[in-house]
Order: sequence, then C-alpha cells, then structure tokens
Amino acid sequence: MTQVDSNRFQITITNAVSYANYEIYRRPKLADPNFSWTAPITGALGQANFTVINTNFVNLYEFFRAGVGSDWDLDGVLNWRDAQPSSTNAGLLNITIEFPAGNGTVP
Repeated sequence: MTQVDSNRFQITITNAVSYANYEIYRRPKLADPNFSWTAPITGALGQANFTVINTNFVNLYEFFRAGVGSDWDLDGVLNWRDAQPSSTNAGLLNITIEFPAGNGTVP
C-alpha cells in the first residue's frame, strides 16, 4: 500500500494471477464487531492495482483486506450483494427502508 496524495492510496496485490479477479474490502476498526467490512472495490479479471480514497477523516486509520473472486459460493449473487457470501443458502441481501415513505429523504 502506497500513499498517492493526501487522501488516496494505491493497493497492489503481489503475486496476483491473470485468471482471477480480486476485491478490496475496508473497515474503520479491525476488532470492533460494530464495524463490518464494506462493499468491496471489485477489480477486473487480472487487476492487481487498486486506488482507494480515505473518506474516514474522524479516524485516520482504516484497515483493508483483499479477497479472490466476486461470487465465493457460486450462487450467482456477487459477494457485496450476498447476505452471506460463503453460503449458498442465504441468497440476495435485501434492505427495506420503511421510513420516510414515498419520496422522502434521509438526512
């Protein structure tokens, strides 16, 4: 990981292979269960370099991890949309916002 400028970083996966795709996940606190790994930056086939933007200015530290593939359980649902990426039983993650109803906005 190399800093590009004040809020961008370059992450390079070493020993990447051309026939796999990689995903970069981020998390503001490593051991805190209140913070989950975010929806990933999904790379193209063989992509090993990723640019990430630090949007967490309250806590200047962020943690990153790389994963191989975008559908680990081969259920046809991309990991970032899968309710449980390592289980074929969970399927698509759905979130329903009940309030505000209609054309409301969330502050």
